[in-house]
Parts: sequence; C-alpha cells; structure tokens
Amino acid sequence: MCAQLPKTPACPANTVLHTRPSKIAGAEACDVWCKAPNGRAHGPSARVVGPAPFTISTGRFLRGQPHGRWLVRRAGTVITEENYNRGTRHGRFCTTHRKGRSCNRMRNGTGVLRRYSDAGKLNRIVPMRRGKFHGITKQWDARGRLILTRQHYNGEMRMQTEWEPDACGRAPTDVQSWRKGKRHGLQVERECRNRRVIWVSRKRYCRGTKCGVWTRRSGRTKARERETYDRSGTLIAKTVWSDSGRVVDSWSKAAMKRAEHNKCLRELKRGGCCDPEQNPPRGAKLCINGSRPNRRP
Repeated sequence: MCAQLPKTPACPANTVLHTRPSKIAGAEACDVWCKAPNGRAHGPSARVVGPAPFTISTGRFLRGQPHGRWLVRRAGTVITEENYNRGTRHGRFCTTHRKGRSCNRMRNGTGVLRRYSDAGKLNRIVPMRRGKFHGITKQWDARGRLILTRQHYNGEMRMQTEWEPDACGRAPTDVQSWRKGKRHGLQVERECRNRRVIWVSRKRYCRGTKCGVWTRRSGRTKARERETYDRSGTLIAKTVWSDSGRVVDSWSKAAMKRAEHNKCLRELKRGGCCDPEQNPPRGAKLCINGSRPNRRP
C-alpha cells in the first residue's frame, strides 16, 4: 500500500522515517511520517487509503501538530485542501466536486466549515470557535434531507437530534441531551409506523446516571413498561402492562418497606422480635444476631 506514494517524504534532521500499515473504515491504509526523539511527529507526513482509486493525504507536522497546507488527492486530483496553524485550522478550506470548487475560510479556528459531497451538494455544516465545536452542526443525506443535528457549546455537546428519511418526513426519531460529556435530561426515541411517529422510549439521566421515570412501549399494542429511579441510579419502582393494558407485574421499594414493616408489627403482636432493617417502631424488640431480643432506643 505504501508503494502507491509518489515519493518518500524527506525527513528533517534528528528525525526518523516511520511506516505503519493500518485500516480506516475497513479499508487498507498506510501511514508515513517523521518521528522526533520525543516521539512526536515532526516534518512531512502522508497517508494512503485503498482500494483504487487511492486516496492520498499529504501535509506537515510541527512538534506533533498539523501545520501549513494539507492536500487530499484521489486519482491525482486534489479533492480537499486544508490549512492549519500549529494544530488550529487557519486559512482556506476547499472541497472539489462535480460542480466545481467550494471554499470557506477559518481564522484561528473560528468560522463555519461547509463540506460537500462528490455531487456538489452541501452535506455538512460545522460551526467552530477557537478550534472547538460551537453552535449547531447539521448533516444532510444524498437527497438533501436533514438527518442529524448536534448542538455544541465551547466544544461540549449539549443535544443531538436524529431524523430517519422515511414516510414520516421530517419528524425527529431520536433526541438526546448531554452535559459535560455525560447524558443529562430527557432522551426520547421514536419510530415511524403507518406514516405516524410513535414514541417507543422515554428516558431521563442526571449527569450520566439513570433517574426519574423510564418508559418503554410497543407502538401497536398497549404493552409497556415503566421504571422509576432515584438520583443515585437505584431502581425504586417498576410496573409492566400486558398487550391488553392489564398490569402483570408491579413492584416498588416503598411497598416492600411497608410490607416488611407490617410483618414486623405482626411479629411483635405474637411476642416476637423485629429485624433492624424492617423499620421497627420505637421501643420494639430487635433481633440481634437472630436470637437475643433487644429494645430499640
């Protein structure tokens, strides 16, 4: 694969040429770069991705960060041009397609990147600020239909919404909320059935931990399941309904505690003792190590 390179990069002084075969999205690839004594990439670099027509990416690294002009060629034609300044996009960002060449500019990592398909259709918009995602990223399919949006703030993703290009049109099928890299808030999943959008699950997270009410259901029947979690992620209640809408299973932590407490009261009436975990009333006899009764203070 590395033999497809037009020429081997000439490394600067005190660097060593490295070659490594790899795979990118299931395709064979080969990376060639100059490695400094500290382990960082420094100098010219190239990558070849197959099969034919091979895609060749060339550029330079400066102390481990991309710097200067980077070009991506396919069958000898430049399809992408990017410019960096010490790891930050700075300058022109151009894409070549059937309709010509489309370019936009970045200044110190701030601006809007617009990516185009080979047919010349806009398929992605990526707003950035100081080298980080900032704003609403949008993605379209080959027919120009919106399929994904992501809301970022200073590099942190806050919300993600997905659309499925089906008979339901532009109705979102998956909505996710994030906070500081963890799921936070309401998460909704929908499906398109008989040209109608039906929600199939509603979940809630508190800083990456399950919390609140979780509901899952079948779109065609009345069967569904509801779970309740506290803020620590502990399941405290669960209810299951059948296809006819009847309750087939119901459980809650509070109900279990009440049942244990009632059991304790019945044992006290018979002159017995209670386990400390049964929430006995004050002054009740406690079973210590399963034998000696003791009174609760």
